[in-house]
Amino acid sequence: MADSITLHPFGLQYYLLLVAAWSLRLPAMILDWTKKRKSLDVLETRGVTRKRIQVPSRENGRTIAVDIYEKANQPKDAKRYTHLNFHGSGFIIPSLGSDVDFCSDLASTGVVVFDADYRKAPEHPFPAAYYDAQDVLSYIQNHSSDFDVSRLTIGGFSAGANLAMALAVTSPPGSIVGLASFYGNTDLTSVYPAPNEKSYDAGTVLPAWLRRFFYRCYVLPNQDRADPRLSPANAPLDRWPKHVFLACGTADSLHEAGRIMIDRLRESGHRDAEFLSVEREAHAFDKSAKEGSPTEKKTQEVYRKALAMIERSHE
Repeated sequence: MADSITLHPFGLQYYLLLVAAWSLRLPAMILDWTKKRKSLDVLETRGVTRKRIQVPSRENGRTIAVDIYEKANQPKDAKRYTHLNFHGSGFIIPSLGSDVDFCSDLASTGVVVFDADYRKAPEHPFPAAYYDAQDVLSYIQNHSSDFDVSRLTIGGFSAGANLAMALAVTSPPGSIVGLASFYGNTDLTSVYPAPNEKSYDAGTVLPAWLRRFFYRCYVLPNQDRADPRLSPANAPLDRWPKHVFLACGTADSLHEAGRIMIDRLRESGHRDAEFLSVEREAHAFDKSAKEGSPTEKKTQEVYRKALAMIERSHE
């Protein structure tokens, strides 16, 4: 039997949320469509294949779209470590495939990358996306004969990073050994103000009102935002994976929360917790990096360090 999910009450407030969500979705979906040609070029350049599968959810008759990235022509007897990724969305925008650069970079090293979709708010508020993330993780773990899940790593971008962190700290200890979070929110109970850094190279500065809107779509009024499935920072520190990498731009309002989280882990004795502060970059800076720009160079360095952490997780 599927776990029940409470929906937003139908009424004026819900429809206002829905209209506002679609006003943000449509431009993002159009932009995403224009990048499809680039995605194919990225796959070819990296020597990576991508195929889409449908993973069964806990709800009968419903599936979850997942893109699998693999190194082309990889020997059949090669070690096939696995990584699960969740895309950014503000919890409301469908953008599966937007992380093609990172997923392809990682897959080119021989890691099998599962890039998973999840349900979006306000139509599907918490814990719908979390349940989808759990279901995809269970699918991977149940296919251990096809993939090596003994050193499973997980990660994501923005809202997807929040999901990845939530899954990492609520899964059985040791089942996830590495976490790569890119500008993800560790704490939904607080809305940090925009940083004072007014000049930045790329990305978007998220004003407090927009983040509050995202959270209103995702979390129902009577739900406890301190729940570790929403605010991973509230999980016991010993529930975090053995290897943790968080990166965020200095012009991103999520920067301080990420830095504090890593400081707490280090102070508790965590041996591999790294926070990479990316100078002069705002939210989702890597998605708007132009070729040859300083942002592209910084993005490459961020990805390189994330891949290094994932490699350490395989030792």
